[in-house]
Amino acid sequence: MLSGNYDSGGCFSGSAMVNNDTLTLCYNGNPVYRDGSRTSWQCLAREKPDGGFEKYGSAPGLPEGYSADVSNPKVWQHRYWQLNRAEVA
Repeated sequence: MLSGNYDSGGCFSGSAMVNNDTLTLCYNGNPVYRDGSRTSWQCLAREKPDGGFEKYGSAPGLPEGYSADVSNPKVWQHRYWQLNRAEVA
């Protein structure tokens, strides 16, 4: 399990919404490991009053029975739903 930087290799997809007057980002973080392998994490970040962002790391864990190839989180505000694409392992 990754203990810190869930997006050290960048991010390539995500979406945003305003939650209680705060911009909230749900995005696909992609760390690259020392052996060159990669994985994907669904990450969460919220805008701080100074305009920067506070990152919260991986929101949900990887779903059981699926590979780490998950991406394209889409969120919308109706009971706070999130939809992701995932690949069966």
